[in-house]
Amino acid sequence: DLDEAGDGEEGGEDDDEQGDAGQLEWVGPAGAAEGGLWVVRALGARLAPLTRRPGPVRGGAAVRWFGALASQLSRAQLDLILDLLVPPVLRAAEDASGKVDPTVKSAAAEALSLLQRAASPPAFVQVYQAVHDAQKSARAERKRRAAVAAVADPEATARQRISRNLGKKAAKARKLVVTKRKRDGAGSIGLGTGKKRRQVEARR
Repeated sequence: DLDEAGDGEEGGEDDDEQGDAGQLEWVGPAGAAEGGLWVVRALGARLAPLTRRPGPVRGGAAVRWFGALASQLSRAQLDLILDLLVPPVLRAAEDASGKVDPTVKSAAAEALSLLQRAASPPAFVQVYQAVHDAQKSARAERKRRAAVAAVADPEATARQRISRNLGKKAAKARKLVVTKRKRDGAGSIGLGTGKKRRQVEARR
């Protein structure tokens, strides 16, 4: 658990010296701004992988936790841990692979906006750009490895390509089945289109 600031001396101090209302004021042994943020870093490291898990529950809870810190930490504290908070939220918000649930993706975009408004602009821009640079480097490295593998073992590369294509076709087929079931279910309770109703009446 996180302890609020206070040195425990007799007489105490005025409330207005403990930080703004609604913010968590954590200080270390030397009064450093990052004194108690190790707890947040530990939790953030555990929650970050959940943002890309299937389904909306765990990923949604994780990105909402990241976004909530924007209102719980001071700007100085937030700037210190932006390198932990922004990467998982940004990747979920800008996911183009389809692995991130749409609900999580929307919540991540909202959390990213909260972090951007709460943090200092220079610190946020620096971390934001660093994440994009890292993504570009990772993509370039994957392409390089794929090119090397294609030359070293073209047959294995061809098998992998076929496997990926089959997986994409299977995913598309499953999506079409789900869409059809939803459409048929809506029509069975009187929510079908006018054209479908006219076709049914004509067959009668």
